[in-house]
Amino acid sequence: MDALPYRTSATDLSDDELVLFDAFWDGGTDVDLLHGDFFHEQWNLGYKHSLSEEGVRETIRSLFGRGLIRLWKKPRRERKRMCVELTRLGGEMWSAERCPVWSRWAEESHPTTRRGKHALQLRALSHDALQNLIEVGTEACLWELGNARTRFRRIANYRLVAWAPARELHIMYAIGVVEDSDLDCDWELFERKRLFWRGVQELQKILETHGPCA
Repeated sequence: MDALPYRTSATDLSDDELVLFDAFWDGGTDVDLLHGDFFHEQWNLGYKHSLSEEGVRETIRSLFGRGLIRLWKKPRRERKRMCVELTRLGGEMWSAERCPVWSRWAEESHPTTRRGKHALQLRALSHDALQNLIEVGTEACLWELGNARTRFRRIANYRLVAWAPARELHIMYAIGVVEDSDLDCDWELFERKRLFWRGVQELQKILETHGPCA
């Protein structure tokens, strides 16, 4: 298990509270998935909190009482489940500790079209981050665009999460992509040339190499 990521210590969040925030900074989640038995497998952060099951419940109550998270119940077949997400104040505190470089955020997803064809969707909060993801992912053989049909679009004033600053979202969508499971991926090259981040561990390298920027 890796050591905990660097933090600025600009807030009064405990290390365990901050690790919980790392799991759901970008969207709501089921509180049950934050418990120790599920945490590492579910979130794959490379590190985890030290809280017991009761400790997680107590921490959630404390964070709610301080106005840092929002709780709601989502119904499912067996029972209603408790879900959690950051409030604006919680997001601001997470940002003060982790220093997200929004212009370098990017992600990929692999949807399937209605006709069952493989697709690739890349999203980034800047044109440069999208281009880097396309180039590095292609060179490292995470995917093979080949004769895939691609299209690009931009969305102005997009907020990745409600409390994050508005930026321009850049999207590439490609149909007919060869998936990485059929390719020999070069993860060392991918990591060496990557200038974007998808989660806190990757963000750490960006901060160490380039420092915080807009």
